[in-house]
Amino acid sequence: MKYFLDSTIAKEILEALEHDREEIVISLDLGRTTTKVKLSDPDWNSTQLRKIAKDSDTVYFIEDGDAFKAAISATQFYKLMPSGSGTAPA
Repeated sequence: MKYFLDSTIAKEILEALEHDREEIVISLDLGRTTTKVKLSDPDWNSTQLRKIAKDSDTVYFIEDGDAFKAAISATQFYKLMPSGSGTAPA
């Protein structure tokens, strides 16, 4: 399964993990919907989540347990940037 995380969502997951919560309702698709996820899922790697939580200017996608910056480059460089909860990009 592929899903997207920004620093805000990563911080929410980390906080829930620190409080030993079993599940959390978050957005895994850049704020389009919310999903109840189990925190026992092995995809929640706390090292990766801390890295994402520190990078407030980038959206990451998680696929098969690996985290990647949502960016492409060829002659130009493009990356997804979080626009904030409930807001459209400028």
